[in-house]
Amino acid sequence: MSLWDRMNPLAVDRIGVNRLCSSVGEYARGELTAQQVQDVFNLSVAEKNELNTILTRIFNGDISPQQVRDVFMLVELGDYPEVKQKSSLGY
Repeated sequence: MSLWDRMNPLAVDRIGVNRLCSSVGEYARGELTAQQVQDVFNLSVAEKNELNTILTRIFNGDISPQQVRDVFMLVELGDYPEVKQKSSLGY
């Protein structure tokens, strides 16, 4: 399962988008490490890689936490296919 799949409201092991966005925001402010964000959600190796890509892009200033929040909210609502999700976040 991908990180994107787990944001679906019908997913069995669902990741709450508001909780994930809050964790990403705290990471961006230096209050959480990438490892702490990963640990909160019990991520698989593939999901960790997806999240690390996003966190690295935030750390490098390529994308903003608000941009991530916007995309994640559209993912949760089913409005973005996976290709659009990744392209919107630049990978």
